[in-house]
Parts: sequence; structure tokens; C-alpha cells
Amino acid sequence: MKAEYPEIVNSARLCNGPHALNFSYGDKRFREEVEAGDPSFLEMFSFPPDHGRFNQSTFNKYDFQVTGVLAELLHNSILQFDFLVPIEFLTELWHFPKLLTRWSDFSFTTYTPLQNNASFKEVSRKIAGRIQEGDEGFEGDAFLWSFTKLYLHGLGTGRRRMAIMRMLFLIAVFILLIACINFMNLTFFDLDYYRPK
Repeated sequence: MKAEYPEIVNSARLCNGPHALNFSYGDKRFREEVEAGDPSFLEMFSFPPDHGRFNQSTFNKYDFQVTGVLAELLHNSILQFDFLVPIEFLTELWHFPKLLTRWSDFSFTTYTPLQNNASFKEVSRKIAGRIQEGDEGFEGDAFLWSFTKLYLHGLGTGRRRMAIMRMLFLIAVFILLIACINFMNLTFFDLDYYRPK
């Protein structure tokens, strides 16, 4: 996308959801949430570094070298992980060498900032058409989605958050309705009590 469309500033793929993997370091064993992404992912998002430099990790089969430490992620971020590994690791983990070269793979979310003057709908239409060209059998629907909407309305857990917000809104309306009915009942009761006999 970055090479073909001037409207796209940068792009980075991130696997849809972290995976819990077992790690060992010396005699220590632990289980952590691992996310796989392109190196450009750290260029696009403001994850402040805590230690080290962030470059492409070098690794052999399932051996990792820590090249940097991020500051603690904000708890309300939709991007949550303990470790970030190069996306190429997934081809080894899943034994699927063509994973990163297929146009119609739904295993990843691609994040891409656009130029300020770019038309959101037009770029979305171009991307959908390009994916159709890359894989003629593709029957899905590719589209751009605003990052600011992901937390409440987006993919995965975002849908659950919006459902919770709607449920809380309905509960609040119901409580307000009961309070209004109670207030009216108390008002009518007081009028009857104080009315002269």
C-alpha cells in the first residue's frame, strides 16, 4: 500500500490479538502475551522506549534476543501485549510460509496513517480494489476504519465495549423512569395528605 498509493504515509501489520506463549530464561519459566508486528509499528505509535534501541530483532528458531524495553502500556489502550516480535515469526510458529504474501488473509490488522488531504473513502475503495486484484477469489470486504473509533466501535473487544455502553445507558434510563414515577407518586400522596377535610 505504501509503495502504490501516495495518500498512505506508512503502514504496519499487527496480528489480530496477542498469543500466550511459554518462555524460559535460564532456569526461569513464564507465560506472556506476545504480539507480532512489522518493524514500522513502533514508528507509527507513541510507545515510549524505556531501555535499548528498537530495531529488527534477530532470532533463530524460537530463540529471541531482547533489543529494547517499552515503558508500561496504558491500561486503556486497545494495543496490549507483553512482548512484540517480528511478524515473520508467525510463519515459523504456524508453519505457513505463504502467510505474509497472501492478499486476502484476515489474520492481521493493518494500521496506516493517511496524508492530511487524503479522502478516507477514496483510499478505502482503492485498497479494496487492490486486494481484489491480488486475490481474484477474495470474497470478503476490505475497508479503512478510523483509529479513534476502534476503542468503542472497532474490531474484537471494541464491539463488546459498545454493547456494555448501550446496556448501561438503558439501565440509566430505566432507573430515571422509576425515579420519576416515584416522585410523582410521592407528590400526589403529599397533596392528598395536606388537603383540608
